[in-house]
Amino acid sequence: RPNIGSNIRKYLFEPISPETQSSLQYEIRNVIENYEPRANIIDVVASPYIDNNAYVVTILFYLINKSEAVTLNTILYRVR
Repeated sequence: RPNIGSNIRKYLFEPISPETQSSLQYEIRNVIENYEPRANIIDVVASPYIDNNAYVVTILFYLINKSEAVTLNTILYRVR
């Protein structure tokens, strides 16, 4: 979809702080809720990975018509 977008990249270039962490979690949750109707979000956690100027992100969600929760782990790095 050409109209899918978020401010996630912007937050990766902000100083690592509790405010940035909270905003990043909000953006991730928001883009999934708005553009992936098959997923029901349970939780989004973005943990600072300070040594690499990155965030470790864990997304816990259910897929529609599935009874087992899915956990997605990834690392978001700054890329120019």
